[in-house]
Amino acid sequence: RKGSYHLFGLDFMIDDQLRVHFIEANGYPGFTWSRDFPTRQMVTEMFDLLIELHESPTAFEKMTQGDMYGGFELIYNELEDGCSEKMYDPCVDFANFNRFEMKERARRISEIHDTARRTRYRAKKRVEHDAKVAQQACTAVNLPVSSPECSRLLKSERRKKFAVMFEKIQAWDTINQFVAGM
Repeated sequence: RKGSYHLFGLDFMIDDQLRVHFIEANGYPGFTWSRDFPTRQMVTEMFDLLIELHESPTAFEKMTQGDMYGGFELIYNELEDGCSEKMYDPCVDFANFNRFEMKERARRISEIHDTARRTRYRAKKRVEHDAKVAQQACTAVNLPVSSPECSRLLKSERRKKFAVMFEKIQAWDTINQFVAGM
């Protein structure tokens, strides 16, 4: 009926291989609030989205795949079908998704996240170490750490350090050229 909408609830299950299985669709889903699962924000955002779509549908016409509304991501926009000649079939996508070994992918992704976490930790520790070294360098010559003189001193120290590194690189480059010419 024009000017109305119907909300469906879709139930899925994930198996031990992280494949998704459709269980059922509910024409009148129940929304329960739980202290243990953060459903309140999700349901509130969903109703906000439905009301906004109902009251101002043209506001969403420019949205494309990947655009966000609250915590929801647009995965398909039927308005784009005419532009791309590619028809979306959720059943095909669903079947294709389950063909892949998701448990192994999830393990590899978690390794990447762990590596990123360690890299951020090391970077944070490096910044803390550099700040401590800077403080020691300035206090050793009786300069306040936040003073312009301290900044100039640290800049000068960095330039000296860079010059030494550059000389080492040039020395290695000279050795490599010599070896290559043999």
